Amino acid sequence: MSLFDQDAVRDLNRIAAQKIFEKMRILRMSSGENAKRRWICELLQNVNDKAAIDFPNEQVSVSIKFDNNRIYFSHNYSYFTLTNVKGLIRQISSEDKDWGEIDKTQIPKTIGRFGTGFLTTHLLSEKVEVSGIFKNEDNSFKKINFYLDRSGRQLPVIIESINHSFQQAVEKLELSTKIENPDFTDFNTTFEYELNDQGISTAETGLNDLENSLPYTLIFVDRINYLKLARNEDEIIYEKKQIKDLTNGIKIVEFDKSQNDQVERLYFACLSKNLTSIAIQFSTIGEQIFIEPFNEKTPKLFLGFPLIGTEDFHFPVIVNNPFLEPTEPRDGVFLTEMEEENILNNKRIIQESVELYFIFLQYATINNWQNLYLLAKTDLPKDKDWISTDWYKNQIQKVLRDELMQTEIVYTDNLQQPKIKLKDALFPYSKSEEKISTIWEFANTLWSNRLPKKEHIGFWYAIIDSNWGKNLRYNLKQFITDIAGFSNISELANHTNKSEQELLNWLNKIISFVLSEEQGLLNEFAIIPNQYGKFLKQEELWTDDNIPEELKNVLNILQEDWRTNLKHNQIINCKLTTTKGIEDIVLRINQIIEKDSNANIKAAVLELISCFSSDNSQEGDDFWQFAKDFYQTTPDKKKLVAWTPAIRKESNKWFINSLCKDIEQNQNLANLTNHLKQDVLEWLHSFVVFIGKHKFENCFNDYAILPNQRSEFAKKQNLFVDNSVDDTLKDILEELGSDCRSVLLVTEIELDIEGKIYTSKKVASDISEIVERILKNEGIEPRQEKNKRVFAKLLLWFHENEKLAKDIFGTLYEKRYRLRSDEEIIEDIKFRQAISNNKNGYTEEEVLELINTPKEEWQEFQKSKESREKDIEIEIEELTALENPQDILTMLGIYSLEGLEQAKYSLVGTKFSEILHRIPTNSLEAFERVHSMIQRAKENIKFYLSSKDDYNCENWYEENFTVIAGITKKDRPIKIVVRPSDGRQVIIFYPSEFDALESPDTELWIDNNITQEILTLGKVLKKMRIYRILL
Repeated sequence: MSLFDQDAVRDLNRIAAQKIFEKMRILRMSSGENAKRRWICELLQNVNDKAAIDFPNEQVSVSIKFDNNRIYFSHNYSYFTLTNVKGLIRQISSEDKDWGEIDKTQIPKTIGRFGTGFLTTHLLSEKVEVSGIFKNEDNSFKKINFYLDRSGRQLPVIIESINHSFQQAVEKLELSTKIENPDFTDFNTTFEYELNDQGISTAETGLNDLENSLPYTLIFVDRINYLKLARNEDEIIYEKKQIKDLTNGIKIVEFDKSQNDQVERLYFACLSKNLTSIAIQFSTIGEQIFIEPFNEKTPKLFLGFPLIGTEDFHFPVIVNNPFLEPTEPRDGVFLTEMEEENILNNKRIIQESVELYFIFLQYATINNWQNLYLLAKTDLPKDKDWISTDWYKNQIQKVLRDELMQTEIVYTDNLQQPKIKLKDALFPYSKSEEKISTIWEFANTLWSNRLPKKEHIGFWYAIIDSNWGKNLRYNLKQFITDIAGFSNISELANHTNKSEQELLNWLNKIISFVLSEEQGLLNEFAIIPNQYGKFLKQEELWTDDNIPEELKNVLNILQEDWRTNLKHNQIINCKLTTTKGIEDIVLRINQIIEKDSNANIKAAVLELISCFSSDNSQEGDDFWQFAKDFYQTTPDKKKLVAWTPAIRKESNKWFINSLCKDIEQNQNLANLTNHLKQDVLEWLHSFVVFIGKHKFENCFNDYAILPNQRSEFAKKQNLFVDNSVDDTLKDILEELGSDCRSVLLVTEIELDIEGKIYTSKKVASDISEIVERILKNEGIEPRQEKNKRVFAKLLLWFHENEKLAKDIFGTLYEKRYRLRSDEEIIEDIKFRQAISNNKNGYTEEEVLELINTPKEEWQEFQKSKESREKDIEIEIEELTALENPQDILTMLGIYSLEGLEQAKYSLVGTKFSEILHRIPTNSLEAFERVHSMIQRAKENIKFYLSSKDDYNCENWYEENFTVIAGITKKDRPIKIVVRPSDGRQVIIFYPSEFDALESPDTELWIDNNITQEILTLGKVLKKMRIYRILL
């Protein structure tokens, strides 16, 4: 080696040492979590790049062994050249990597960019033993191993370590023998790291992170298909198994992950365009595909190998392109606002990945892949100096979200609409994630077709923010607004298909939740139902403190409806500022009644009178009874859940005055009887007692409600009490022209009228005065006929009441002979003789009975008698005209010769007897036919009665051929008489039938083989036109 060559080597080593010194200094001072995770990727990248050059057609396998304080990283299909050894020792790239001249339409052979990534592995250990196969320039192979020592903290030390590494390599090669036909499938190349505590920590960090990105690395890097990781006693193997086309350019890549003899199949979907690829993991259950979530430490951007540090690049799928331009720490790609070619290329790649994502999104949606919400994770990346947030927001996030909004990726729990577009969904939201489950539970009743599946709400909560172009967050206020959009419970029930009770339970829970979260919403929105189910705001409602429904009804009748302001009684979790109880409502009712200006007071008072305390008290029962008697609209009695005596304070007064007024309007007993439909005098007597009991006696003078003896109503002040005055005397006085009954209270009513009593002595005095005046004038005019009749009646009364007459009439009684003239006496004698000597032989009693029979009744009897006689004549004519004896026998029910003879005897002297004598005695066929008709009628009637619930014919037996016993009707024993009605007439003549029908427990049944019918007394009377029954 010449002097210059030696100088050149020293210069190269010094330059390399300076570079290593600087890089190691930076690495030692700034090694964070990302750097600790990168070392394994750098080793894998070296494997890929080396195999790509030396063994481009082979699949490489990697073995990593972590044993206590050492790591062995080995792989196959590799050898070292002189250039490789120099590059490793001096830490420079061993290949030409001028990326500016590479064809970016083709996948590059190697991935390493800066040639310094291997330094990162020194975080494991600053001393590394490298061993493998060395390829000489003559293409022969030898074993080689050497150390890389980067532990020096000073430049000369590092230079010395570089020199020492070269020396070790040379010495090993000089001592090594040639290897004939080396087996490159073996793990010939090994990097051995001896670890201190810090190195162990770095090793564990990198190995723990391996699974987060390794499958994606094996997808994007074709040359590595197998990796085995042995950690003490634990062994994990990742092996790429197969790649198959799915559709639409989508490929499925399958891996086997073997761990302790357990094999798990891993599935990944990937899609490529040009050199850009996207990928995502999924799993299967049966035929169903489930997208798997990313581990939070999985980088989102790959250049074949992960760019550790892009975990916060919130793209919904993994993006890979070998020509992404990374930052020098390989923790991102430049996406800033600078107009540099590399930056613009990076942006084009990301936008290309958006196009691929849309293809995948469409396929996954159409084919009902599950966990589609994972494809909507499109947050903005965390603030990084290598990315423009504005560009990403407008050019990537907005584009992604616009497409997602129109895509059916939201699964619901609604069987009719299991999947909906994102823009149509409502995502429960609260500042506290713990509350969204409650909001979902409530809202699901209202919007089951718009809410995500309950099991997904936590995922959507993390995904949906305020930057979707539409407010998709569904918070408590929006939910309450939606409820308030319904007017009442009925509308809400129709929308939700829930019962009213179910909705009330639901609303109770909602109101309780709102009170604990945002109670002001209850005053802002109307969601609390009043007692009609209408929704009102909290401030518009009162609490109902056990007000009886009946009193609310009364107030409603009075055109003041408290139910519109009273909170629904089944809403229990809402505390209001105003409370209304029974005292409040009674006070208001009494105020309206006392004012007496409401048109509906009467109906309200009747309702109040029907209300009673629940303690079984009978107080007020008499008010209700009189109301029930007089007013048909009086409700039935009802017991209230709460009570106060003030309920009847005003209603009783109003009722009595109103009832008196209405009685007065009837004017007389006849009208009142027609109204009450009962014994009116007895009723009025009770009413008078009732008024006195309740101290409303002033009504007797305020209203004409007391009946005089003319049956007309009068006021108390215009009446006298009748002190048992004889009715005949009152009649006589009236016939004499003095109307005493109009001022006399009926005797059926007892009432003190302040000493105003009308006695027999008073009526006698009035009669005497008038009679004396008449007698005095008889010298001028003859006695009128009406006076004769009155005087005769008075004389007769004197005769029948001699003692009383003598006492009260005095002089008139002593001179009673003046009341009957001689001419009148003679006329009476002549009339008596005419009655006694009548030519028709009537006795006086019979004449009197005839005289006392109403004329109308006698005329009606004559008409009925004449009509019946005509009917009988017609019937006899029809019977006489019958030529077929069969018809006569059928109507009489004669089924034997003995029966015919019996009928002739029983009906002797009638037209029937004459007809029966014309029937031949040898009519056996006719007898048999009647017999069979009677038998048929019995069978039909028995069958008919057996089908009726009221009748039981199990013990049916015949007392006689047409009389049946053993039957019960409503558990009462009865008999029936059975006749056929084929002849349209039934003639009863058998004594057994008459005897049976005299009993009230016997029924007459007829049958014409079509219908079975009972002949009741009413039907018989109507058909026979009998209107009068002599008793």
